[in-house]
Amino acid sequence: TRAVTMRCSIDPPIAVETDRADETASATSHAYRGDEELLCRLLVNLLDNAIKHAPSGSTVDLHLISDAQGHRLLVTDRGAGIPPEARTHLFERFYRADAAHARDAASATGGAGLGLAIARWVAEAHGGSLTIADSRPGRTVFEAWLPRTSAPSLDFPVVV
Repeated sequence: TRAVTMRCSIDPPIAVETDRADETASATSHAYRGDEELLCRLLVNLLDNAIKHAPSGSTVDLHLISDAQGHRLLVTDRGAGIPPEARTHLFERFYRADAAHARDAASATGGAGLGLAIARWVAEAHGGSLTIADSRPGRTVFEAWLPRTSAPSLDFPVVV
């Protein structure tokens, strides 16, 4: 069994023990109008990918940063990194970086090659983006950016 630890952080932090007025103000700074199911899919795809490629015993970091313009979600793993020649293709449907990622029940990293393509589509459908912020041996960071207001053509409920 692989043991991968997940560490989550939020900036600015959400107050836990406060009076009602402070709690509402803090929660509002992280509120987002979007499709909850699609946003969950984006998050699950990024985390699934990071966990699959993280070495046993390592940590996957999830960091949410909110400001006046929007929300940045950073997912970092401590895997081998993504070869430069593969980076331009990572968000293409059915693409896998190498034969080791083949869809095979025996492969720990097997899949259909759709996760990152779907995650990018979700970010773009919300007026945002999904990119590789950094990749080198021992560190790969995917960054999803979602604007404070989602794409104007979509009418999403608020997700907190």
